[in-house]
Amino acid sequence: MTKEKQAFWLDGDKMNFIESVLYILGFTIAVFGGCFVVKEILKKFEIEEEEKGFKGAGKTIGMIERAMVTIFIYSGEFNAIVLIFGVKSIARFSELQDRKFGEYYLIGTLSSLLFAIIIGIIIKWVISNFWYLYS
Repeated sequence: MTKEKQAFWLDGDKMNFIESVLYILGFTIAVFGGCFVVKEILKKFEIEEEEKGFKGAGKTIGMIERAMVTIFIYSGEFNAIVLIFGVKSIARFSELQDRKFGEYYLIGTLSSLLFAIIIGIIIKWVISNFWYLYS
């Protein structure tokens, strides 16, 4: 196998391997760890929801949301995060008229976005500030 065809972690470049592991670790923490963080935050503000949607859809939407935010942070596309908030707000527009639901929605969405942003920024910072550890 020629060097051009090898996976980056096989060519002896320790930096790429460690970077990749850190990106994957951060992504995993943001997506799956965010479920627990947001759930704990929302426990304080539980409202009685009517069964309108699919069971577990909110959790899945949150995971997709955090995955997208983490990818946007990693790629430096901070402005694209607004897209997620906008799409979610449009989808829930009629339900946001109820004050309790609106506040619950904002707390859940903002805590989810904030968690993913913080994890993404921490991983980017670690990678950019500790490059010398890899050499």
